[in-house]
Amino acid sequence: MTVTRDWEGTNAYGDDCPSYAVVRSVAAATDRTVVDLEPVHRTIDAEALDALFERSARARVSIRYAGCEVTVTRRHVVVRPDDRDGSSEGNDDEGAP
Repeated sequence: MTVTRDWEGTNAYGDDCPSYAVVRSVAAATDRTVVDLEPVHRTIDAEALDALFERSARARVSIRYAGCEVTVTRRHVVVRPDDRDGSSEGNDDEGAP
């Protein structure tokens, strides 16, 4: 997992299923544990997300999850603060990792 100053993170998720990689990546980027996050299936159909990447090498999905903008590709999950509502859950610019 790579995290930059504005806590954008990119995770190469290897053998994990994409839905689990989303949760792990958001937890790591926001310095939370996976149990601190709302279940991902409340945001997206996790089974459909996993199935999409089994069928398509060129798929790309972007979602808002746990105060983050999350982009999923076949090999990576990119996590950025979601500032659309003027604030980011779990992010304060002063002490962000």
